[in-house]
Amino acid sequence: MTLLDPGIHAPDVPFPEEERGVDGRVAPGQDDRAPNKIDLPGLFDQALASHKEGRLAQAERPYLAILDRQPDHFEATHMLGVIRHQQGRDVEALELIGTALKINPVSQDALSNQGLVLDRLGRHEEALVSYDRALAIHPEHAEALYNRGNTFLTLKRYEEALASYERALAIRPTYAEAFNNRGNAMRGLGRLEEAVASYQQALAIRPGNPETLSNRGHALFELRYYEEAATSYQQALTIRPDYAEALNNRGSTLLELNLLSEALACYNEAIAIDPDNADAKFNRSLCELLQGNFPRGWQDYEQRWLRNKAPGRRHEAYPLLLGAEDLSGRTILLHAEQGLGDTIQFVRYASLLRQCGARVLVEVQPPLKALIGRLPFDVEVFAQGEPLPLFDLQSPLLSLPLVCNTTESTIPWPGAYLSAPEDRLRRWRNRLGEKVQPRVGIA
Repeated sequence: MTLLDPGIHAPDVPFPEEERGVDGRVAPGQDDRAPNKIDLPGLFDQALASHKEGRLAQAERPYLAILDRQPDHFEATHMLGVIRHQQGRDVEALELIGTALKINPVSQDALSNQGLVLDRLGRHEEALVSYDRALAIHPEHAEALYNRGNTFLTLKRYEEALASYERALAIRPTYAEAFNNRGNAMRGLGRLEEAVASYQQALAIRPGNPETLSNRGHALFELRYYEEAATSYQQALTIRPDYAEALNNRGSTLLELNLLSEALACYNEAIAIDPDNADAKFNRSLCELLQGNFPRGWQDYEQRWLRNKAPGRRHEAYPLLLGAEDLSGRTILLHAEQGLGDTIQFVRYASLLRQCGARVLVEVQPPLKALIGRLPFDVEVFAQGEPLPLFDLQSPLLSLPLVCNTTESTIPWPGAYLSAPEDRLRRWRNRLGEKVQPRVGIA
């Protein structure tokens, strides 16, 4: 999900009395009779023109020159704060915009931009207060509504985000960014068809926007319209060939279409552009494993811990099992990390560690304790949350294929290794009656 450009708002024209303080008096040092008087309104116009064209360095110099002559110049202070935000210097930006608001406490633009900076700093609730102050002064401030929607979106308060975007669009029906992020809010609410329509509206206003094309691809992917999603991602990449996120997501779409070579090429290209892209490396692992390239696949699979929104590792305070250690006489904790089926599938690797002379502890989800306790090799089974004995090394269950250098021919325990307790088999026989044909149970 990509948020489009934040709604930074600069005034279309300078305030009519740029050289005057808030009480209307001529600022110190700016007496009209001064022989070397600088044309501050003209200088501000020059700065603002450069700023709107994205030439931040050229805008910064005249803003600073204005403030050197008139430190309480509201607009120069405010817009210098905006530049600092655009430069990623948000602590300085917040201080400057706060100073501007002391000069003019009722500037809806400065309040909206203050909210934007607070949001970037992770101070989301304070950002909402700032937007609400701006809207109390001017209820039809489209940028404040848009920025407020973005903060709600960050907080996953999708209904409130959607309401803010729709209010912004009622004021400005051609607000492409608001249509894009309205689509993101709809995706958060699971309203995927409506999200696609909102992205289409954004693209009708601003054709060829790569972020919106990519977002449309996300919604189409979630609708399982994989061919259409792949096309949308490709359209984004035609405009921005180095768009690593779109390459990664196009790869995942091609993977769903079972086009493994094409998917792998997308992942490799995304990683070449962004070598630290853990999501692309993890997705590449799935492609590699499906193609039987186990060494590369299991290595990349470790990137799952570095992905966006990855769960935290458990027991990471203890040394991680790497595979080169002498395990004789040592105690190893293997612990579940994903779903019940993954635990059932990968617990078989405990047998390899037992063969190396290790004492093996297995920590599993509570519903699996009784079943895993029936493994036909000697391990000690604990439910998550139960006290554990001391141990020397630990490993998540799904890291064991890498630790054990698994190839297709060395996957352990080719036969059955789990069985149900007899009392449960008896209970189901009584419930289902005599078996006359094979039975299939679906959980």
